[in-house]
Amino acid sequence: MYVDFVHIEMNEGIDKRVLIEMLERIGIGNTRKKTLTQSCHCISIQSELYIVHYKELFGIAGAKINWKDGDLERRNHICNMLEEWGIITIKNPQDIYESYGIDVSINDVNVFVLKRFLKEEWEIIKLYNVDNLIKKGLVE
Repeated sequence: MYVDFVHIEMNEGIDKRVLIEMLERIGIGNTRKKTLTQSCHCISIQSELYIVHYKELFGIAGAKINWKDGDLERRNHICNMLEEWGIITIKNPQDIYESYGIDVSINDVNVFVLKRFLKEEWEIIKLYNVDNLIKKGLVE
C-alpha cells in the first residue's frame, strides 16, 4: 500500500534541526522501561520537506510496507500536533484529513511526547536510519 507523504514547510523562525530533535522525542513510549520508539522522520526530496512514518522509509528503499492499525493515524496526529505548536505548516492537509478518512484530532492515538530534559534518561529507538537513504541518493 502506497501512502502519500505529509508535505510540510517549516514555519518562519523555526530551524529544521528543531523539528528533527522534536521528532526524536515523539512516538511510542514505555515509561516502565524508559524507552521511546520514534514514529516519524523528516526527509527532503527534491528540496521539499516531508514528514513520514518510519515504515514509509522502508517503502522508499523498496521494501513492502506492513501497516498496522494506528500507524497512519499516529503519523497524521504527530503532524497535526506540530502544526498546532507552530513548528510546521502542512502543505497538503486535504490528503491527511480526507483521503484516508483519518481524524487527526482524536485523542486516543497512542502518541508519547518525551520532555526534552528527560531525553538523556531514556533510550530512543530508531527503527530506520534515514542516513541509509541519503547514502543511496533516495533522499537529501
